[in-house]
Amino acid sequence: MTRSLLCLMAALVLLLVGCTSTKQSVPRVGINAPSSEQAVISVERKYSRRGGMRQITVLDNGKEVGKLGNCGRLTWARPAGDMTLSLQPSFWMVKDSVTPLETSVTPGETHRYSVVWDNQQNSFVVVAE
Repeated sequence: MTRSLLCLMAALVLLLVGCTSTKQSVPRVGINAPSSEQAVISVERKYSRRGGMRQITVLDNGKEVGKLGNCGRLTWARPAGDMTLSLQPSFWMVKDSVTPLETSVTPGETHRYSVVWDNQQNSFVVVAE
């Protein structure tokens, strides 16, 4: 009985330590209420067993927006116009060779993107939804 309890407690500690959180570096905004002057950007990291215990850093035009944990979401407002979404290179997670997502965003709209594992590039990438 004591041994089973110890094994259960050890498994719970490993589970909790393995869960990464999402940390946003810029002010968070509501996804359903974009202003008429700015665009709302939402980036969600889809579930993946690859790198599940590590965070992925998201950059908007080279500026850090936040760090995505597994199944996390970052939501922020930005001026309309050209935008480059990229992921900071990270050992075994994001390769230097991954092409950033370049697009143009319009004011008053919510633009949704995902961070997913790409088997062909063997790296996480940003894709439009």
